[in-house]
Amino acid sequence: MGLVAPEGIQHLMRRVVGIHRAERLLVGGELIDSARAFAIGMVDELAPQADVVARACAWLEALLALPREPVLRTRAIARADLLAALAPERIEIDTFVDAWNAPDTQAGLRALVARLGK
Repeated sequence: MGLVAPEGIQHLMRRVVGIHRAERLLVGGELIDSARAFAIGMVDELAPQADVVARACAWLEALLALPREPVLRTRAIARADLLAALAPERIEIDTFVDAWNAPDTQAGLRALVARLGK
């Protein structure tokens, strides 16, 4: 697409889909459909639009039925790397925003909009 994904975002992608697949998706700027996102682990479940709220509520109710303190502590440990990945120095938001104006980025975004319009 012409955008540079900051290191923190790349870390998040690698965490979900693995190192090799993340590199391929990020370098290629590939847009993937929901079935492929599910197949590679980017989403946990697919549901018809009419069932999304009910499925999300069922998932949350199952979590709420678990002992609160162990869940919160386990989640904090499991997600510690997410906090590090989202640290300002790993996102470099100013650099990312500035890159939007680069000619290559603008050309890539225009091409993406044209593809999505078809």
